[in-house]
Amino acid sequence: MAHREHAHLEHADAAYPVVAGGRTPPPLVAFIRALDAQWISKCTFLDELFSDEADASVAVMTQVVRDVHLRCDADRVVPAIVDAFGSNGALTRVELEAAFEAATREAPETVDSATDTISRAIEEFTIAASPRGVDGFDRRVDEFAVHPHEYNGLLAIVAHNNTKPAMKQFIEETLDIVSLFPLVTTRSTGTVLERVFGLQVKHKTTSGPLGGDQEIGSMITRGEVDGVLFFRDPLSAHPHDDDIKALMRVCDVHCIPTATNPATGRAVLEYLKSLAASRSRDIRQGEKTEKVVERRRSKTDSAIVQKYKNDQAIVVDKVAAGGK
Repeated sequence: MAHREHAHLEHADAAYPVVAGGRTPPPLVAFIRALDAQWISKCTFLDELFSDEADASVAVMTQVVRDVHLRCDADRVVPAIVDAFGSNGALTRVELEAAFEAATREAPETVDSATDTISRAIEEFTIAASPRGVDGFDRRVDEFAVHPHEYNGLLAIVAHNNTKPAMKQFIEETLDIVSLFPLVTTRSTGTVLERVFGLQVKHKTTSGPLGGDQEIGSMITRGEVDGVLFFRDPLSAHPHDDDIKALMRVCDVHCIPTATNPATGRAVLEYLKSLAASRSRDIRQGEKTEKVVERRRSKTDSAIVQKYKNDQAIVVDKVAAGGK
């Protein structure tokens, strides 16, 4: 698709920072950054925009931008994008996808920087045993490498829509720790983590209102989760409020380190980093990875949980014996 130049796209407006030598029209850059700030994937936006129409006029696209509460000057940005990439005053999905793809290729700095951070963290916590096996035969060191995801439990990451920008910034600042743990997230959050930071998400649940919080709760009861980062929006009503409360209760029952805002999130991640370092040290000193994982999954119950189990055992014994 040929790129049509327009005078109003060429000057360097401070609101539309230019990337990669100015080849991408600044309004499109501003628009993409607004999507990222709200943790709205480009595919999600495209699906919303073209759900009923074969193409999108300025009016249609402006309305969708407002519907998803995108933080950009829609009256200024949308006409510029349609004018630059569309035809006959409207955009097709193919045209907008091509524009997004071009802009993403020209501004890969975030992913490249994140990849470097993740690689350094994983390398530090990956364990390589002696190249000589227990049977005496020589082996390559990388055959014995133990990735930190093999001995660490899941880190659950959830964020309500209004807290997703804060979560995104938090992840940027703590990638070196977050990357040490296999991740479980709700679907939209996981997609952004993969696309923006290159993180690998092991499990994507459904969205919270559709049962995603309960899915994470079940993983906690099975001993699969090391920690929970749930950036909750305390100023909005939620249709699945009971599910949220249930997840928080399960975290308390099983003594799962849990954070609901960036300040507590940093404390939780520092604690989890110390756990990862302790497990790494144990494996380096000769303990089998399977034993480390077994110990992680079978930690001691809290006093209140132990009391509950004892009381339940008494009830079962009474009923089994024919008592009331």
